[in-house]
Amino acid sequence: MGLIIQLILGAVGGNIGGVLFKNISLGTLGNSIAGIVGGGLGAQKFYQQY
Repeated sequence: MGLIIQLILGAVGGNIGGVLFKNISLGTLGNSIAGIVGGGLGAQKFYQQY
């Protein structure tokens, strides 16, 4: 369940980043995918450490 939440929040965060940094935005889908990947990798790294 925690991983799903991390992926959803990663997608939201990716889109917020796209809004804040319009010059490097990947579009809605691209920002979502980048956020999901980042959220998933971050969650895995976090759970490996703790």
